[in-house]
Amino acid sequence: MFNFKDLPRSLFLLSLIVIAIGLPSSKFLMSLGQFGVVLAWILKGEYQHSVKNFFTNKTLLVLSSLFLLHLIGLIYTQNFDYGLRDVRVKLPIFILPFFSAPFLPLKRREWFWILHFFVLSVLFVSGIGFYRKFTNPDLPFSPFVSHIRFGLMIDFALFVTLYFLRQKLIYRGLYIAALIILLSALYFLGSLTAFVVLILATITVIIVFPVRYFSLPVKLSLTIGILLLSVGVFYFNYYQPYKEINKEKELPVLTHSPNGEKYYSDLSFSEGFTRENGYYIWQNIAWEELRQSWQKVSNKPFDDSTGNALKFTLVRYMTSKGLNKDASDFKKLSPKDIQAIEKGIANYRLTNMNKLEKRIYQTIWELEVWQKNGNPSGHSLVMRFIYWESAVNVWLKHPFIGVGTGDIYDEVMKWQKENSKLEEGFYKHPHNQYLTMLATFGVVGFVWFLFWIFYPIVTLSKHTLLSIAFSAIVVVSYLNEDTLETQAGVTFVMLFSTLLYSSKKVY
Repeated sequence: MFNFKDLPRSLFLLSLIVIAIGLPSSKFLMSLGQFGVVLAWILKGEYQHSVKNFFTNKTLLVLSSLFLLHLIGLIYTQNFDYGLRDVRVKLPIFILPFFSAPFLPLKRREWFWILHFFVLSVLFVSGIGFYRKFTNPDLPFSPFVSHIRFGLMIDFALFVTLYFLRQKLIYRGLYIAALIILLSALYFLGSLTAFVVLILATITVIIVFPVRYFSLPVKLSLTIGILLLSVGVFYFNYYQPYKEINKEKELPVLTHSPNGEKYYSDLSFSEGFTRENGYYIWQNIAWEELRQSWQKVSNKPFDDSTGNALKFTLVRYMTSKGLNKDASDFKKLSPKDIQAIEKGIANYRLTNMNKLEKRIYQTIWELEVWQKNGNPSGHSLVMRFIYWESAVNVWLKHPFIGVGTGDIYDEVMKWQKENSKLEEGFYKHPHNQYLTMLATFGVVGFVWFLFWIFYPIVTLSKHTLLSIAFSAIVVVSYLNEDTLETQAGVTFVMLFSTLLYSSKKVY
């Protein structure tokens, strides 16, 4: 693959491989690889010809244009420091299309090498995740990048492996093994976003893939089948059992504990309708007895934990077991229960669930609690609704050109603080790339962002499994995540966008 007589091209290809390896594993490798791409461009010389190659390739020109939009957004922003940090994160949007131009298109073998190293890196990081899962399950499965970004990479790695399963019959056993490992990694990762993206990307591939592979009736049947299967699994495996477990159960409302402390009980609408496994949470609570009992078995402060007071976790956990919250029933908790409470687990049923099952269970619970008392704090999915609402309201105040590159964070934080029930530690970015762009650059920038997304997809002369799958993964991920707001996310998008969309050559 490497021709040392052509050092710049060899350095370019090596740099792309370094980036591909670094995507799931190392910010340093991602940065080093991009530095290598720039250095290869410099060593190649022929600058006028290289620049001409870039400007005559409309796809590369469009792909890099989003970086220009962020530079323009600095002109009318107030928080220039944040704006500069954001522009620095977005550098791959310019670096990869511009400095790759004189080296494209890749040869088929070169492209395959990059894909293989990417999959191997995802498998390697998955291996670390498996080791953590079985030795210290409290550690995150993805040690180097966020679990959502890593989930998207697993999704794409699955399609890459399927692609090679069709291409190379001689290695079919290895690719099947890789598929099993990747699916297992996705399962243990427990990212609901990654699972939903995978399902929607699969449906997109079935619908868009050429008719010679699937006739229209087969496409419709497969699409409907996948949707029905997904809904059925969710309903019968998760939603129905949840509703069964959480059927209303009544315990007698008592006035005093067996040891004589007056119970705290609040069955008002605001809190009394919050239940755990069907039992009222805010009923029959002897706070002082709980405090004293807890201090005898744990060094963790009763009134403090990571983000939430531990005493509330304890109350919810005891409620989930149908216990009164007093010294007498506290004795019924096992050492395993105490450890779970110390880790922030608020329902004993969660101790026997894997990450995906926990995430689904907690999501259903979050929606139910939010519907009852309206407080979204600490509830991942529900908080997203507030984040989206904050972005929309910021945009409504600045509809045409938005707030600029540097002010988006300040403005959404301000709205969340003044207009939502979110507690201070939960103020965050919009978690939706479309809404982030809309609030940041207004209607003008948002239209350009949509053009930036879909022009390379629409103008690609011929789609393959990889181009369809990658496009679907990225476009869907923007609905639930600020994919372009982190180094791993933006580098993942730009590396494969540059290589997949910039050439008319079908790999």
